[in-house]
Amino acid sequence: MPVYKSLATLPLMIQNEYPNLEEGMVFGPLLENDTYKMFKVSGVKEDSVYTARASHILFKAASQSDEDLATALADCKKVLNEIKNGADFAEMASIHGTDGTKTRGGDLGWFNEGQMVPEFNDAVMGATSEGLLSSPVKTNFGYHIIKLNDVKTGSTIVISGPLTS
Repeated sequence: MPVYKSLATLPLMIQNEYPNLEEGMVFGPLLENDTYKMFKVSGVKEDSVYTARASHILFKAASQSDEDLATALADCKKVLNEIKNGADFAEMASIHGTDGTKTRGGDLGWFNEGQMVPEFNDAVMGATSEGLLSSPVKTNFGYHIIKLNDVKTGSTIVISGPLTS
């Protein structure tokens, strides 16, 4: 029986082709651990578990004091307004981000519903169109500016492979 996988668990070269994935598509060769691999999409179907792709810029407060939280929120809103006025999201993430995604322009890649903290998950999975969310999202990590790169999808994929050489 074929095993369907969410986009979040597929090789990056296949993830990057969403939403153009079709049965029969072949990807590769991909060099991984001194082995070339090829993949073939053997099936696509919808599932009840959603996957989405987003980027973020995290603003951490120095402490949980009201003053530090207010400063983090003010900084977050300032950068959000800059982005709304045309600043490049990825560039702002590399300058202002406070987590490991800053080196990737804030890109979190694809992730499954429920994988992120509830407030972040709800904001991303509740969005109905791609683009910048209009206001910061507060989580236990701090304040996030979120850009939805791909809206949630229930698409799951069966891949044959890796076909190695």
